[in-house]
Amino acid sequence: MKRPLLHWPYLLLAASAAALLVLPSVWSERDALDYTAAGLEGLSRSMTQTLEGVENLSYQWLANADLNKVLVEYVSDAELYDISIPGRVFSNYIEGQVRALPAVEDAVFLDLSEPRRKPLTVREDLPVSFVKGLRDTEVVKAAVAAGGRAVWAGPFVVAERRERLLASARLIRSPVGLGLGVLVVF
Repeated sequence: MKRPLLHWPYLLLAASAAALLVLPSVWSERDALDYTAAGLEGLSRSMTQTLEGVENLSYQWLANADLNKVLVEYVSDAELYDISIPGRVFSNYIEGQVRALPAVEDAVFLDLSEPRRKPLTVREDLPVSFVKGLRDTEVVKAAVAAGGRAVWAGPFVVAERRERLLASARLIRSPVGLGLGVLVVF
């Protein structure tokens, strides 16, 4: 199972603390501090790349006409539960993208105009209570207010999940500017 993005800083800090305790006997204090600073710089670059990757993933649903068309058809369909075709496109695209983003666990697309419509998810095993709880989070509300810019929130817990999540959300609009829904990546 993937580790949530929030654990990375703690692991690096623990390694840095261990280096500061062990390395003074081998290295000078300056060497140990330089080593720790380099590790923190590497973590910062890695985190920045991951966060940018998540934002780019969500931006594709705005910029790519084919992906956006799938969402337009999904929210326009009278059927609220049989989402097999848009669900497959959504899941396949996200799964392909997250191979380069190992910190991403899942993504959910929530229809804004019809809350009863079954959300698009990558994994089918997400509990209904989790998805319903996600709809009422601050990150979804902030995404709607941001009008298409990616927003970040966390750590937060949704419904019955026990782990804390860091999530990015973006309001996805149609080519004519209609708000289709919110894409949440966590």
